[in-house]
Amino acid sequence: LKLNTSLQSLRLPGNHVGEVRELADALMVNSSLKMLDLSHNDVVADGARALADALKYNSTLTALNLRYNQVGDDGARALVDALETNWSLTKLNLLWHNYVSDDVLADIESRLERNKLVGPSAFSALRTARRVLMLHPTTPALVVDTIMVHADARCGEHLTMAQRHAIIALARVRPVQPLRRADVLRVLRQVTAAADVASSGGGGAAGAASVDSGGDRSKRARS
Repeated sequence: LKLNTSLQSLRLPGNHVGEVRELADALMVNSSLKMLDLSHNDVVADGARALADALKYNSTLTALNLRYNQVGDDGARALVDALETNWSLTKLNLLWHNYVSDDVLADIESRLERNKLVGPSAFSALRTARRVLMLHPTTPALVVDTIMVHADARCGEHLTMAQRHAIIALARVRPVQPLRRADVLRVLRQVTAAADVASSGGGGAAGAASVDSGGDRSKRARS
């Protein structure tokens, strides 16, 4: 995985992997994997912490399946911390036997929703626009937009024209200052709302991500 640049999905359910440190180390530098299934693998809090460390650096994984493990609240809180800096993960399955409390699940869910709203394409586009404007502050919007479109294509999704224009405006306002998460969320919420209006109620731009925790929490196994 450290050197692989083509594998996008890795399924290892029921292999009793347990210690996932080496896998997590590989995930830290991997740039192609989008889905990792580690269900039924005896992953405990230490394993979840190792995966959390990897997520702080990984920017391509979008789905992580940890169902039927025993990560507990300590492991889940490490994942919450990782999601403070990870913008790509949008689905995390903690169904059954993970002993995660509702408040921690709620923290995870809110961060997944943020990632679904922002998305790798939007964040990549913003970074691209900022780089262009730092080097050439007077670059016309049409040129920046064209560059962003090519950046979008590499992320496997495409921004609307309204989103791209809003991102260019944001990049011009703060071209040399540190990128603030609040700015990104603000502008994307605005353009999402604008897209809803423009489409005459034809659905939102991004939808909502959710933590896969079993639906009815009263039915989730805790032992």
